[in-house]
Amino acid sequence: MPPSKWHTQLQIVREAGAEAEAEAEAETLVEAEQHCDDVWFARKCSRRAHECTLDGPMRHQCRRTCGVCSDAFVADAFSDSRMEEHVRTGASILAGPEQPPRATPIGRVAGLRSPRPPWGHLITPTALGLEQLGSLSPEDFFARVLLPAVPRRSGTQLIVDVGANVGQFAMTIANAGHDGLCFEAAPPTCRILQGSVAAAAAAAAAVTVPGRLRGTVSVRCVAVGREAGNVSFTMSGARNASFALARHSSTEHARTRIDVPMVTLDDELPNASMLLLKIDTQGFDMDVLQGAARLLQRRAARLLLIEMSHELLNRAGSSPLYLMQHIARTGYVCTFLRFFVGIPNHRYRRIPTPLGLITRRSVSFEIMDQLLGALPPSNKSGWTDLLCW
Repeated sequence: MPPSKWHTQLQIVREAGAEAEAEAEAETLVEAEQHCDDVWFARKCSRRAHECTLDGPMRHQCRRTCGVCSDAFVADAFSDSRMEEHVRTGASILAGPEQPPRATPIGRVAGLRSPRPPWGHLITPTALGLEQLGSLSPEDFFARVLLPAVPRRSGTQLIVDVGANVGQFAMTIANAGHDGLCFEAAPPTCRILQGSVAAAAAAAAAVTVPGRLRGTVSVRCVAVGREAGNVSFTMSGARNASFALARHSSTEHARTRIDVPMVTLDDELPNASMLLLKIDTQGFDMDVLQGAARLLQRRAARLLLIEMSHELLNRAGSSPLYLMQHIARTGYVCTFLRFFVGIPNHRYRRIPTPLGLITRRSVSFEIMDQLLGALPPSNKSGWTDLLCW
């Protein structure tokens, strides 16, 4: 493998503020270089990359090597062709997004054959020809890019918002003439959400604008997870604060413990199709996805928009790497939006997309996981949002 390959990966980690870690890994990456010259090894490593994160005989051999070899694999004709197929599909869907007319099983989407080895890379916004994604927040992308691109012939679309908070997305959905289904687990926050939706609907009803359609937004004050039942949370005193599962939260910061009904998306939406499934559940996004297994398998959502926080996912017993691998196994391919980091005594700060990502067409799941865990100034607090099709 040309030296530039592994130097590029090393540079990405350095740019993220992890110089010491990058130097420690340099020797391992140099050793991997000779293996990646072997086409057979590159293919084998790519196909078995998921085992690099598991306890087993492959872990010591390929925990670092797979991340390097996957780039060599992407460079060969078969993988290069596959990546371009994903790029064409994503660019086409984002140019005119609309909810699928009917559920489609995995393997019959955009001509992709099944079974295939799990895809282990994120397509960059640059490869899609949508460089602006790297500078947009989820709210900006939704309002300024996604909804205006929906073809008029498509009619009313359904957007499902899990973790709707006080309604940042809900108002945009209705104003664009589409329908929304919002889930919010925190009771005080959900009451604010319900009030905002009701007030906006009443104000719209009082003003008639010829030719302007307004969508309907429904609100469900329940948690969404992997199984139906009840779940206990601890909650801070903030008016619209997110809250955490009691077993994962610190009693030092707990103010109130409450029980909340929990549903699954498979039960709530057994036959629906939707333009967008948005998930922002403060690290418990894997639980939501596991409770939507049938929905995802039948390709009921044209697009997924999922917050991916290194700190929150790990706190909930998951990780960005596991989240990306799970989504890939359902058949979706993803890109990413703007990067954020947590700041002490502040909520968050936007940061520029690392230069090493801007110039690439794809980035491996492993490198993205390392990147989010090393973004300065507060290591392990970085996050971005996945956009998947």
